[in-house]
Amino acid sequence: MTALVGGGVAAERDLPFGTLATLLRPLRNVSVDADTDRVIADVLDHRPTDIRPIDVHLAVFRLLCRAATDRPVCLLVDDLDDTDTDTVQALTFTARRADADALMLVTAADADATTPFTTHRIPTMAVDALVALLVSQGISLTTAQRCAVSAGGSPGLALALADGLSAAQRSGAEPTPDLMRPVGSLAEHWLARLRAHGDAVCRALVVAALETEGDVGAVRGALELLGERDDGLAAARSEEHTSELQSLAYLVCRLLLEKK
Repeated sequence: MTALVGGGVAAERDLPFGTLATLLRPLRNVSVDADTDRVIADVLDHRPTDIRPIDVHLAVFRLLCRAATDRPVCLLVDDLDDTDTDTVQALTFTARRADADALMLVTAADADATTPFTTHRIPTMAVDALVALLVSQGISLTTAQRCAVSAGGSPGLALALADGLSAAQRSGAEPTPDLMRPVGSLAEHWLARLRAHGDAVCRALVVAALETEGDVGAVRGALELLGERDDGLAAARSEEHTSELQSLAYLVCRLLLEKK
């Protein structure tokens, strides 16, 4: 199987066919016909300004079908919600027409993102399975259990927590801190999402993160003592921000205090 891997980047969301160029780069030497090859070359070299979108859609479709005649092709696209619109439209065009070809398209996006593809919410991992995964990465059993429980079954978050520990803490030679801090791209992604909601919401979420019993009254009282207005908490509890308030993104909320 040929795996074509790419992902959206928020800072490059306005770059036409930016993610598509990354996906198709391994197929640079696959030839279809002169016109298709020219269009694909322009996409790979980020020169699609003079090309009609339909020409790119057709060229991508023909290229992938040609590649799939030799072996199955699987396209893996992460962060679809941060992928440029041109790439999403090109992939959608192919996905709707390649039902008889050995092609598979797998995408991942935030749970609240709207995408043109069939969506399946992946359940969290059982703690025992997540512990086993962490132990296989060289993390001690005790530390793995702490990370797995704190991550609530999210493998990405569990690994981000483990990466935030020292080598001695990961090996179990030293205890893990009471307040573990996730690091890496996942933590930065969540941090960017939280900050996008504004300072008032971020401050409300930081306080809410420290109230582990979910007592909104206690959170409201704490915000009042800190001189914060109630509108930040109201916005954080609105439908738009519910996932941030209820999920383990509270671990990232704590980063807001450290990255001023």
